[in-house]
Amino acid sequence: MAAELGIRAPLLYRWARPKRQADQSKAELSAGQSVEQLEAEIRRLCEALLVSRSGYYDWKNRRSKPGPREVENTHLRERIREEFARSRQTYGSPRIAHALGCPGRRNRIARLMRKERLYARQRSKYRAAITDSRHVRTHCS
Repeated sequence: MAAELGIRAPLLYRWARPKRQADQSKAELSAGQSVEQLEAEIRRLCEALLVSRSGYYDWKNRRSKPGPREVENTHLRERIREEFARSRQTYGSPRIAHALGCPGRRNRIARLMRKERLYARQRSKYRAAITDSRHVRTHCS
């Protein structure tokens, strides 16, 4: 099948979408290419990959709009960024989850924070400030 299409076999398995979509208008088609030829190409690729054509078109339509989890992640990312800024970049995922009122989502919040590259600043060590510049250190005996 790959030889008929003029491509290598490994590329056939990594196929995600054909070069030209079947829903293109006739004006966008290249010279000599018809809608029927594009549909035949899609049919052959689906057969080669053992995928139904209805499954392919369903997958293609799902890719065009985000799913409910992706929409929720987008809203959650905005809330995480706001809370992170409010905490002066000191809250990690457990505190952010608690502040947002969803403590069961700590790992999900940690993953979204990594994607946003939000990392909590570490507390610095306590260092005693010496104010007297003429301070002489004496040893106890």
